Amino acid sequence: MITTTTTPAAINPRLLIGAVSHEIARPTMTRTYVLGLAVTASAVLLLPVLYFSLIGLVLTGLVVWVRHAEFNLPAAPFGVRLLVVVLPVGFGLAFIAGLLKPLLAQTRAVSRPRQLGRDAEPLLVAYINRLCESLGAPRPTAIHVSCDLNAGAELRRGWFGLFGDRGISLHLGLPLVAGLTLKQFTGVLAHELGHFTQRTAMGLENLIRRINYGFLHAASEPDAVDEWLQRHAGDAGLMAVISWIIMGMVWLPRRVLWGFALAGSSISGLMSREMEFNADRCQVRVVGAGSLAATMRRLRELNVAHEISFRDIASFYEEGRLPDDLIALLMANVSFITPKLKSQLQRMMAEEKLSLFDSHPTDQDRIQRAAGDHSPGIFPAGSFAEAVPASILFHRFEEISKSVTEQYYRSVLNQKIPLRMLHPVKKLLERQNEERDASKALRRYFQTEIPLLRPLPIAPQSTEVPEDPAMVAKELKSSCSRMLEELPRYRQLIPRYQMAEGTLFETIAAQALLQARLDFEPSEFHLEAADVDAVTIKQGRAREGVANLAGKMLPFESEAGNRLSFALQLLQVPKVLKKIPDGEDVWFEIRDLLPAAQYVSRLIGELPALRIVFHRLMTLWQRTNQSRSNRRLIEMILSQLSSLRSRLISIQQEMGTHLYPFDHAEAETTLRDYALPWIPEEFDFGGLVEATDLMQSRLIVVQSRLFARLARAAEKVEQALGMSPLPEPQEDDS
Repeated sequence: MITTTTTPAAINPRLLIGAVSHEIARPTMTRTYVLGLAVTASAVLLLPVLYFSLIGLVLTGLVVWVRHAEFNLPAAPFGVRLLVVVLPVGFGLAFIAGLLKPLLAQTRAVSRPRQLGRDAEPLLVAYINRLCESLGAPRPTAIHVSCDLNAGAELRRGWFGLFGDRGISLHLGLPLVAGLTLKQFTGVLAHELGHFTQRTAMGLENLIRRINYGFLHAASEPDAVDEWLQRHAGDAGLMAVISWIIMGMVWLPRRVLWGFALAGSSISGLMSREMEFNADRCQVRVVGAGSLAATMRRLRELNVAHEISFRDIASFYEEGRLPDDLIALLMANVSFITPKLKSQLQRMMAEEKLSLFDSHPTDQDRIQRAAGDHSPGIFPAGSFAEAVPASILFHRFEEISKSVTEQYYRSVLNQKIPLRMLHPVKKLLERQNEERDASKALRRYFQTEIPLLRPLPIAPQSTEVPEDPAMVAKELKSSCSRMLEELPRYRQLIPRYQMAEGTLFETIAAQALLQARLDFEPSEFHLEAADVDAVTIKQGRAREGVANLAGKMLPFESEAGNRLSFALQLLQVPKVLKKIPDGEDVWFEIRDLLPAAQYVSRLIGELPALRIVFHRLMTLWQRTNQSRSNRRLIEMILSQLSSLRSRLISIQQEMGTHLYPFDHAEAETTLRDYALPWIPEEFDFGGLVEATDLMQSRLIVVQSRLFARLARAAEKVEQALGMSPLPEPQEDDS
């Protein structure tokens, strides 16, 4: 027997194939199950009949109405009779057109996953084929790979799903290949292939799925007509009016189609879940119930790493870079899943509830049902398959992974990705780890999270060589002691300050609604009454509370700012610099970042006023659905849009040509290019909201990164003076 100490390179391909060369008892399908599947298929097949019947019924009603309208109104004027005929017919034809539009309009092209060539991965193909023989399932005629954290198999048939058999298409998500052991991945393959051990049942399921997908696609996915309408709805003049009218007419048919989609999903959900249980039994017969449970837990962990990876990609992309291997990035992020987070994921799995429309059972239900099948599986305890990764089945896994990653970027960004944008994952992670270390230093240096819009004051002399370094060092130590004395009180003040600030914004929102003469429930804004006096009194108290709490927070922030300023000033002293590892590199970095930090802090100081205008605008905009005819409301929205745009222009002008303070893939990138690259037109609501949101979030991120670097350098200065670093911050599992 091969032990778990065997390395992947030492495993003979014949041993891999031999591991799945066992006859596996297939689970039988009961008559009740087959009958239930047939009843479900019949019920779902009835939906298209009802769909076309509805179209025919409306069309028949229109014909009857036209024929009898003049008879019903013999004495009415010609204009009235014409109106009575034209309006219902117009709405009826629009309703029918809306129902037929998804069948006739051209849909958006869907990016297909990469298909492996016949000879691209012979070991993988041989392994899957041998597993198919053991299960008694048909061999796949095509294998596709993608960046999805999923696997699947489907019949390659025509729309009706029962005829024209062209084999099975197997879809493999490369994150599963990289993140699962060979045994776990084999279980996933057995599950997907297990669906095809009963061809008739799979044919019916394929038909049900296509019908449900057809209704869901028609109800929710935009087609060429929808895209044309959206494009012209933003135009000025008659074309915009026509576009909005047509979009309104399409709304009701979409709701009807959505009803058909929900009905199909709820009807087929029960049998779909039973089919998953049946496929799980095939998985258990191959790898055992214990491996199925372990795979479910591992998939939860990979899903978290998957989400972290896409957050990282967004961050890298902001600086003009993309990782060249998404799968490698995901596996690197698996290491951040702590034992505490793993227990949280297991608790979430245990508490998960089933929905009426779910096509899959909950993981806990699947684990409990699988435990009833006592098959040990075909892999003996201690088998090499429990230790080696599933990627052992691939000869060119890294090459395929990079190719699939580039294809994913092309499909998402809808453009060819230049090679200069693709960077090795290792290099990007080194940058990211440096940022993470700096972020930890920031939290360690101040021992708390300082509110983002309260920038610390940095003394102008921080860039100057002190006349008396010994005195500055003494002041540094005193500031650190006083900061720590104020720390417990400051931590208690932060939530109170944030609550008072939230109350202030609530009263600003209520005040805007009163000025627009709109009614609202006082409880919505925690008010005693929805009138000017109540709002004015509460707003005055909130402003007073914010100012009072800010004053109480100032001692800590002043001492923290002094401590940071003194440390950075000592960084200019050659004797101190020599005691710091790579001191000259630290000095060069801070020499460039310190002016940028002072400058960005000034920009951040302008955000509170901008936030008030933005908050008023969003509050008023949310009420347009309730009162579109309120002229004062529209005038106030336009006024706030104009004010918001003016403030954006002012901030953009103040940014000037200041360079982005960090390394960017595009050299000489300015802060304006990064945070506020464009100013939308005055009445472009969506554009102004997007630009404001982007600018605020990116300025805050830049400030956090700048202060993190400064804090890390200041900490090194304090260590050079013999001061002990403060305790490590607690890890955040969120």
